[in-house]
Amino acid sequence: MGVHEGGCACGAVRYRVTNAPFRTSVCHCRSCQLRTGSAFGVGIYFKAEDFELFPGGWIQDYPDPENWIVGLFDTGGTLNNYNCSDPEIDDLVAKAQFNTDDEERIDQYHQINELIVTRVCGIGPFMHIADHYLIKPYVVGMAEFSTGQDGVIGGDWNAEAWGRSE
Repeated sequence: MGVHEGGCACGAVRYRVTNAPFRTSVCHCRSCQLRTGSAFGVGIYFKAEDFELFPGGWIQDYPDPENWIVGLFDTGGTLNNYNCSDPEIDDLVAKAQFNTDDEERIDQYHQINELIVTRVCGIGPFMHIADHYLIKPYVVGMAEFSTGQDGVIGGDWNAEAWGRSE
């Protein structure tokens, strides 16, 4: 059968199976129809030793394209759960990490993204969640920080700078 990988749409959970399932089933009972929102439900069962479950997905730590690549998709990266390994990606990462020409560096990260989703890892961004806030027009001084998780961390809106206009 070989190795097969997959996961949920948001990328928060990934799995890898290494052998064929020992049992498969298709059920048309009402309960399976309601559970799946379909005409049937499918079950696939693997032995525990043939199945790996690990977290995937990523949240930006700092606002730079490097944060979405280094460690996740370079060979031997500490969070490279997808086993991506490509000498061209590794070469571009090495060049981009220390490139002082920002325009060229960002282009190198775009090239890396293209390689990741088209030929190497078999994964791609599927969904991005953002928090949106409505602020009354008379409230001034609100300045959100630039990373994705900052909007939900208390104090990150710099409340001392808030005010009210007339």
